[in-house]
Amino acid sequence: MCVWIVFRVPKETPHDVKEEIMRSLIPWLWAAGAVQLVIIAANFVLPKKLRCRENLARVSPMIREVFIVHWVYIVLVLGFLLR
Repeated sequence: MCVWIVFRVPKETPHDVKEEIMRSLIPWLWAAGAVQLVIIAANFVLPKKLRCRENLARVSPMIREVFIVHWVYIVLVLGFLLR
């Protein structure tokens, strides 16, 4: 589920109003960053909880590689976005 908040601000709107709109978005940006940190942390703990080593041993090598690359990609992309 994706939620888009669109602010349509007329060009003639005073600078103070535009600044207030931008300031109101700051807590949402911090919350998004916190969610990304939680996802990264979960990706370090989850493989052991899900017994990935045992379960991946039963699938074909190609599926195993796709799964591992996808998992690492998620961690790297989220980690890079937090920089």
